[in-house]
Amino acid sequence: MFKTVTRDSTLVERANEQIETLIISGAIRPGDRLPPERELGEMLGVSRTVVREAVRSLAAKGLVEVRTGSGTYVRKIGPDIMTASFDLLLRAGSVKSEEVHEVRSLLEVKIAELAALRARPADIQAMEETIELLKNRSINPHEYATADVAFHRHLAVATRNHLLLALVQSLQGVMFAVRLRAASTLGDAPRENAILYHSQILECVKAGDSNGACAAMLEHLAYAREVMRLVESSGGGDTLDHQPSPPAQDHHAAGE
Repeated sequence: MFKTVTRDSTLVERANEQIETLIISGAIRPGDRLPPERELGEMLGVSRTVVREAVRSLAAKGLVEVRTGSGTYVRKIGPDIMTASFDLLLRAGSVKSEEVHEVRSLLEVKIAELAALRARPADIQAMEETIELLKNRSINPHEYATADVAFHRHLAVATRNHLLLALVQSLQGVMFAVRLRAASTLGDAPRENAILYHSQILECVKAGDSNGACAAMLEHLAYAREVMRLVESSGGGDTLDHQPSPPAQDHHAAGE
């Protein structure tokens, strides 16, 4: 399976490239354990140091997981790889609220349209459950933000489009931070309006009304933009602080 690496580029890059290709092609499957450093080095014709550096690079990309005392295991390639990159942007203070709005306007209106055409009963039930969570007046800002983000994730699942779901999940850390700041600054208004707009979107999805779903999402995004302006005017600034991404809770994939 492994071949001795050539020396036309750095050994680490070549070792990294070969292992990465095997993972992406499926020759090495998620959950598989890579050979120990010494054995892998012999297969590739490189030192253990080169193998160690290549594995570090693969781990940074989210392709493998190093488990202390157990070994290195191949991870499933999914949206969490993209999420990690967006979280880094957020931590670096590189994402502004207006940028988030522009991306959401391009992405989520189409998602609402497709969800209205493709949603299944399980999708609708999942979205209904997030709205019920939002109706609980005793939830804290973290719980509100988690439920709000979950609605949009379930809406993306309903499109049956893996790439759209990946894009939405890659933004979930940013979206979570937006909602957390809004709830912390404006109190209960964001939660109440989330119930209103999410319910309107869901009714259109249930009815198979793609045009109505688009219109409802546009209204929702217009309100979200106004909320961020209010947050910024209160002294929060237009750059989003990093917050841990909420855990994905979907148990049905976009293509299922």
